[in-house]
Amino acid sequence: MTAGTELTEPRTLLYRQVPLIHLPGGKVSSAAFVPGPNHQSLLSTRHETVGAERAHLEFIAAKNSSEGSWAVTVGEVRTNGICDDVAPYLDEFLNGAPEGHVSIDFNPSPSTSATKRIAKHLSRRAQARGRLHPPAVEEPGEPEAAEA
Repeated sequence: MTAGTELTEPRTLLYRQVPLIHLPGGKVSSAAFVPGPNHQSLLSTRHETVGAERAHLEFIAAKNSSEGSWAVTVGEVRTNGICDDVAPYLDEFLNGAPEGHVSIDFNPSPSTSATKRIAKHLSRRAQARGRLHPPAVEEPGEPEAAEA
């Protein structure tokens, strides 16, 4: 378990930055929600108080790659149907982490396959919510016919 304050409010949004490589066909892949091999089974997100725009802009300003902010809720993390001990922790005060940094702790996950199933659950929730920043650009449609 990570040091920090465990988050329990189920509606709290957690912003995840997703690089292009994790958007095959424009959809968020589960790989975007699997902790990296050097991250001690912790997945980095930012708390909703930071905001989707600021989370994205600060991430890319630090020379990281991201196509935008997608979000899952604390409730979606905690009630993933596979391992309810996976939990998010506010740990912004640790090791120079940015304000509003939240680690989702996958250490309680019983196996790699369980972690992948949890990541799939989270990616589906994030995809359903859609990209929160930058806003989606709507393609111009056919002009409506003028009424006579």
